[in-house]
Amino acid sequence: MIHTPFPTFQTYYTRAFQDDDVELLYQLRSNFDVQKHHPHGTFSREKTIAYFNELKNHFKQHKFSYLPIFEKSSNRFIGTCGLMFFDAAKENFHDDKVQLGYALLPEFWGKGVATILGTEFLKWGFANLPINEIIAVCNPVNLGSIKVLEKLGGKYVETVTNPRAGDVVSLYKFENNFR
Repeated sequence: MIHTPFPTFQTYYTRAFQDDDVELLYQLRSNFDVQKHHPHGTFSREKTIAYFNELKNHFKQHKFSYLPIFEKSSNRFIGTCGLMFFDAAKENFHDDKVQLGYALLPEFWGKGVATILGTEFLKWGFANLPINEIIAVCNPVNLGSIKVLEKLGGKYVETVTNPRAGDVVSLYKFENNFR
């Protein structure tokens, strides 16, 4: 049972995606630097629209998803962060697991933003979802993301090949140490 609709942050805010947010998602997912470690590379407008609809549908069904993140002071979009179930037949091979995911515009890298967001989404997930662990995956050469996952308390499990996408990912696991 979900007790609170979204995590809260001191300097950022989040909300459900709205129809006109597809351009914000395209700005993020078409950025080469953001996507250079993603197995599908930069997103076309069509792929962004499909992904946007997937995020909205997940939220509608489960009341959580990857969500847009904004700076409170400027209302500026900075990226996405959140939790999602992943279907083994689609994107990820860890069926029925809740996965932490984040993607930030490059000007917000290296400032602790992903760690702040990830911490609050992990706390929120363990407080509101009937789960004992959350997973995260990243490209094993994405040292920035590995550093974030380790700061968040993620424990490296293994490096494996995603059978659907064919990419190699490092799997991290979070246990409920956020109470």
